[in-house]
Amino acid sequence: MTSFLLAWGVEHEERRPGDDCFALEYVSLDPNADTQAREQEAHEVFELSRETSERWALQTATIARFPAIQRKGPNDLYVLTRGTDGQWTPSHESRKVFAND
Repeated sequence: MTSFLLAWGVEHEERRPGDDCFALEYVSLDPNADTQAREQEAHEVFELSRETSERWALQTATIARFPAIQRKGPNDLYVLTRGTDGQWTPSHESRKVFAND
């Protein structure tokens, strides 16, 4: 894990407490893993923070998976949303850090 922080829900200077979440970033054990293996790894990483998110009554968590310690190039972002039944539902988006390419 390279980062684990509380991210405030703010958009356009408007405070939105319902969007507060724990944001976790980590370096993958297998940077060349297929989609299913990447999702499984992200799920296992999320389990490290799930209890904390639930204890704080947060409805969202984010997990960013990087292939190397350098934050550049392609990466995966998983956004997990907790439903009213308490179950977490993930969504995935492929991203790329352009700032240091």
